[in-house]
Amino acid sequence: MTVRNQRPVLCCILAVLLPMSTASAQNTSAGGAVLTPNGMVTVNGALINNSSALQDNDTVTTGPESVGHITSPGSNTLLGAGSVAAYSHD
Repeated sequence: MTVRNQRPVLCCILAVLLPMSTASAQNTSAGGAVLTPNGMVTVNGALINNSSALQDNDTVTTGPESVGHITSPGSNTLLGAGSVAAYSHD
């Protein structure tokens, strides 16, 4: 099977799997929150460099000239520089 013939098959598979994965992520009991850091951002004192899932009662701290973006179903929160926030799925 050539690459040209595989492309439509792959597109159909992705068209089915991606919406299913999004729907299942929104139905998690913890709310499915994701923190995206920009600059020096810590979760419970540990520096994070990449997007990270948040658990209940996690503490997020942003350094000077840093921001953190928390995304969860139905909510988007931007933490400005020098912020401290405790995450709860409620």
